[in-house]
Amino acid sequence: MTRSAERPVRSRPGGRAAIYFVRHGETRWTAQGRYQGGSDIPLAPAGVCQARRAARSLLRHRVTTVVSSPLRRAVRTSAVIARCLGVGRPAVDRRLHELRFGSWEGLTQREVRERWPDQLRAWKRTPDRFRFPEGETLAQAQARLRAFLRTLRSRRNRSGTTVVVTHAGIIRLALLAAGDLPLSQFRAFAVEPGAVVRLDLRAGGVRGTRRRSGMASVGGRHLRSSRFSVDSVEYRERSK
Repeated sequence: MTRSAERPVRSRPGGRAAIYFVRHGETRWTAQGRYQGGSDIPLAPAGVCQARRAARSLLRHRVTTVVSSPLRRAVRTSAVIARCLGVGRPAVDRRLHELRFGSWEGLTQREVRERWPDQLRAWKRTPDRFRFPEGETLAQAQARLRAFLRTLRSRRNRSGTTVVVTHAGIIRLALLAAGDLPLSQFRAFAVEPGAVVRLDLRAGGVRGTRRRSGMASVGGRHLRSSRFSVDSVEYRERSK
């Protein structure tokens, strides 16, 4: 299952670089429907299996680099993927940290509703204007994600194909940035444990790729349902 990291990587036209975002595998809290955020919960056995499946789906993509969120569930997922792909030890970047849910961490949605009914209603209706109690806003999390993507863009001609192991919230924010969609559409995407999502990174504007089977258009803003699975999206950093 392993393969050599010495295999040469051809650069894509126009300096494009493929970035594969992977959500970490399942944890005990994932299965229980608890807000995890910055809580450092380890992978469950099912999560390790999901990491291996993600790695198998990436075998043909000539991956040279794996970068991970600092949280244990992502670090373990990234280690499994790097080992399966035969690449070096994953780097860790704190900007890939999950959304900080503050006081809600460790609670189920039902428990949150019992304690903060008004705040939960606001989170559901206007996620773009909500700050988690003792946590952060979507805009703050997306700002650090954009900074991370700019770093990748500056290295795109020499880093080859990169796998980024992070969290559902961060992947959703990446997809919104890729489609130039507002933060109010945060729940438009379903990102399951172990999901793999491709973005193509280059300089220029922001638009989505052509629609694939089973995938709604992102760049064209054709969101026909409130949730849909994601496949492949192009992210291009806006010119300043």
